[in-house]
Amino acid sequence: MDMSQHLDVELVETMRAVLKDRFGIELQRLDLERPLASLGLDSLAFVEYTFELEKALKITLPDVPRETVSVGDLVAFINAEMKKHG
Repeated sequence: MDMSQHLDVELVETMRAVLKDRFGIELQRLDLERPLASLGLDSLAFVEYTFELEKALKITLPDVPRETVSVGDLVAFINAEMKKHG
């Protein structure tokens, strides 16, 4: 497992933990192909979710692009932002 795969695993686990702890959404797995819309978050809750991810990851994210439609898209976006701010 290379470093980026390790970061992805940690990031997905953090995302899963925030869904459970903040929104009561408990998922055994969070597949990268899963549509974000299927997580059960409305648009306001999704904004709150990104704020909670920022806190958990100790980062600041710009607005999530509209073309971000899957968990994998969100992981890629967050990873790119984390690399920019290293």
